[in-house]
Amino acid sequence: ALRNSCDFMARRLDQISSKDIQNWRDSRLQKVAKSTVNRDLNTIRGVLNYAIKEWRLPLASNPAGEVARFKNADVQRERRWKQHEINALLEANKFDASTRPKSKKGLASWEIAVSIETAMRKGGLLKLRAMDFHPKERYIDVIDPKNGEDRKVPLSSHALELLKVLASGLEPEQKIFPVSSSWL
Repeated sequence: ALRNSCDFMARRLDQISSKDIQNWRDSRLQKVAKSTVNRDLNTIRGVLNYAIKEWRLPLASNPAGEVARFKNADVQRERRWKQHEINALLEANKFDASTRPKSKKGLASWEIAVSIETAMRKGGLLKLRAMDFHPKERYIDVIDPKNGEDRKVPLSSHALELLKVLASGLEPEQKIFPVSSSWL
């Protein structure tokens, strides 16, 4: 998508100017959010930096480095789910907290419930094994998370009960959510 949105990509790299990139940035903003434009601009900067450093592209500076990014475009979300929204979502998926799901499809509701209770990302939950769950100490070990730093996540009473049901009968190495990320 990025390549198709950049008219200047058809030219040689040493023929791309900062004005070309500014024009692309302003045009791209008509189709996507500021944060998306900033991420795309970062990609273009990275490609040109690589070409300059590794391929010895004869440019005095990176033309994308001279293009301003949008300020405050990457504002963090602070909205929390309301309880009635959570209830409606779980009800729509026929969630029953007392019974381990029998199908992969049934795990989606459980993943949502545990994610909300622990504030964990999908990738972290999908790596979670039975041996990472410590019910007596009320925490789970998050191993090799997205940010690269292993940590212990304390569990609310509800998260603890959910994980007890999910981990029940599993061997230590078995995953608590035995599905791929594309499934959820």
